[in-house]
Amino acid sequence: MQEINNIVLDIRSLYACDPNRPGAHFIRRHRVRMLRDDLQARNPVLIGSAIVEVAHVDEFVHLSEKQRKSVFEVDEDWQFIHRTLLPDGYYSDESTELYPILHFKPNIAFLRQIRVQPQYRGDGWGRVLVEQVKRHFRSSCGLLIAYSQGAPKPQGLAHPLLPDTWERDEPFPESRLLRGLRFAGFHKLGSSDLFLSDLDN
Repeated sequence: MQEINNIVLDIRSLYACDPNRPGAHFIRRHRVRMLRDDLQARNPVLIGSAIVEVAHVDEFVHLSEKQRKSVFEVDEDWQFIHRTLLPDGYYSDESTELYPILHFKPNIAFLRQIRVQPQYRGDGWGRVLVEQVKRHFRSSCGLLIAYSQGAPKPQGLAHPLLPDTWERDEPFPESRLLRGLRFAGFHKLGSSDLFLSDLDN
């Protein structure tokens, strides 16, 4: 656990896919829980949680282009990230020009889900959780990624910045979502559906 004032991050790591799949160890899933000390409770209180997956691009050194591509075949989300940022297995010139930090910290953190407990919503805790996620993954990653709209989501996982009640077939509240992404420090990558946050800033 990492204590930040009276906030504690409890982070547990798993494989993002079947550990027997070739290259599975290059993408790791982290379950993040943000806890807060409460004088009226005996144990820390859960404020919110997030699921973050990290692609360890810095470990790709000895992989061929075909092997690099296969790492991202976990699901459609990672395939889209691969096509957008690493079309030939390496970062595009546009990506490195916009985000020079990728030369030094090539790993990508992908924010799959963020959830604030109902009783803490509306008080800015979602932004606090995003900031704590950034602070934690900044040491090993150059970018934190979220989707803006229209991208397929894994079964059972809502969009990071939408309410838990959102389902795939419901209308996508784009204006609210884009405001939330920008407010959290994300910037749109060209005409793609990706929003990126430079963890060096």
